Amino acid sequence: MVGRIHSYQYDPGRYEFTMEWAEPKDARGESVIYFPDVVGLDRGAIHFVPTDETATMEVIEGSRAGFVHIPAGGCQQMRQVSLASQKTELGLGG
Repeated sequence: MVGRIHSYQYDPGRYEFTMEWAEPKDARGESVIYFPDVVGLDRGAIHFVPTDETATMEVIEGSRAGFVHIPAGGCQQMRQVSLASQKTELGLGG
């Protein structure tokens, strides 16, 4: 993480992971979050605070797992991301 994690949680009923962190004013690089089903992420259900942020996904070859890469904002700020998987009959990541 670029900065210090303040909180994180996973809501299994909604298949949603949320994390909040503080980035320093000289933040560079990117925050990287491991997600067990990056293939099943609902791209429309990725939300950032502040808004207008972007993320890229990296899938681990041969699996559904991977990483979410979030570029540093470049200024001192509190940030939050919510990631939700698509719900399937078989559960998280189907």
